[in-house]
Amino acid sequence: DGSGTIVISDGGSAPGLTAIRPAGSGTLTIGPNILIRGGYGQVGLSTLPTINLGTIRSDVSGRTITIVGTGWENQGTIQVESGARLTTSGSWTNNSSVTGTSATLTLGGTWTNSGTIDVTTSSSLALDGTWSNLATISSTNSTVDLGGTFDNAMLGTINIAGGQANITGTLNNSVLDITT
Repeated sequence: DGSGTIVISDGGSAPGLTAIRPAGSGTLTIGPNILIRGGYGQVGLSTLPTINLGTIRSDVSGRTITIVGTGWENQGTIQVESGARLTTSGSWTNNSSVTGTSATLTLGGTWTNSGTIDVTTSSSLALDGTWSNLATISSTNSTVDLGGTFDNAMLGTINIAGGQANITGTLNNSVLDITT
């Protein structure tokens, strides 16, 4: 239990990727009052799980935070804003909130959305990997690229207002009837 902020950056005069990951073979748990923010960093380890109960925020313009892991979960908040980028990989589930404002969000790996994903203000959202949306993805004045591999039965609800959606991946169509 506790609270605090961890700022990840490029290391100044000794640039290098900052990694926040579990020690040994354990699970990294980010507590509900913890904020991880900045840019040019990685949260998690590709072979181990992470549980986010706090906030992971990529907020440095032109920089990227990548969240990785096997069986990792977002039960808190993931945010990207102000020209920053955030990417995900591995196998994971969003059970809470992922948001983007004036930023680039690339959701990759094998993943399921059971929470909300919301992008606004000229953001770019790329849905990559193998994914399913069991809840709601909303985009306002932004672009959504439906990439990777997905099934029309697993699209869930996708709301587009004042932007555009592009199919850039493989849609496995088992039900949808498209006529011209």
